[in-house]
Amino acid sequence: MKTVLVIDDDPEIIEVVSQMVAAHGFKTITATDEASAIEIVNNGQQIDLAIVDFWIGTEPALKLLNAIKLHRASMPVMVMSGGGGGDISLEVAHTVSLVSGATQFIQKPFKRDDLLSKIDQLLTE
Repeated sequence: MKTVLVIDDDPEIIEVVSQMVAAHGFKTITATDEASAIEIVNNGQQIDLAIVDFWIGTEPALKLLNAIKLHRASMPVMVMSGGGGGDISLEVAHTVSLVSGATQFIQKPFKRDDLLSKIDQLLTE
């Protein structure tokens, strides 16, 4: 069974995304802050995909994306964002995510089928 790490500072988003992912047959691990997520990434347990909110609190998740790139270079990462953080537009968040090591980007709010399609694509590449 594939394992998906879901990181968002909004517990409701984590619950919704985790339910979608679990209903699609994947195990989920969750984190609500960057420090916890980095600890999970560094502890060596199997993670096949990370789904990361671009904004964790008031800061972009760049430390987390760098930790993933450093410790799990081959693991695909999907960044999700609805904008709404600081002065960074959605387009800039998308670009910064990809430059920082993300494999895929999805705009919130998203449809279940769009999320699952992107997950399937990332896990079969």
